Amino acid sequence: MSMGTLRELQQADYLNYGFVSLHASDAIQSLMEGKPLSSRNRESLSDARQFLETVASGVDLVTSGETHGHDLDAVDSVGALGIAMDPLERIQKTLASPGAAELIRSLAEALEAGSNQLAAVPADVKHKLQSAKVLFDAIYARIARELDQHPVFGGPDEERNGWLK
Repeated sequence: MSMGTLRELQQADYLNYGFVSLHASDAIQSLMEGKPLSSRNRESLSDARQFLETVASGVDLVTSGETHGHDLDAVDSVGALGIAMDPLERIQKTLASPGAAELIRSLAEALEAGSNQLAAVPADVKHKLQSAKVLFDAIYARIARELDQHPVFGGPDEERNGWLK
């Protein structure tokens, strides 16, 4: 079995992060509406927090050449940052500005705090959750556009050489 082309591997990341973003947005919406979180919602928020931590490490690596003590894979970090770059720049003017990684980590912390809430979400956490929801909606939209432009796993059937037939 072959490892797949670079495009197929990239599309696999897009699919993964697309699902993470979609599920995170839904879980955040439930949280902000005061609905009890299911175990799937909590898992989605945990996956989203891990994704944001990976993106923040990518920002650290690209801007300073360091990961600031975070033990994450450099390729994964930069790959996640690449997927989140355009949507992140809507929130932060430039990712090279001081505090970009801290902003992303604060959104990750809000996801964790929100998933552990048993009562109403405090206003400061709710504001960060709203920002995280906007971010995840934008990431999902970006990924959907990319996959529309470059269909998954090689495009039209005639280009697949029977791979999925």
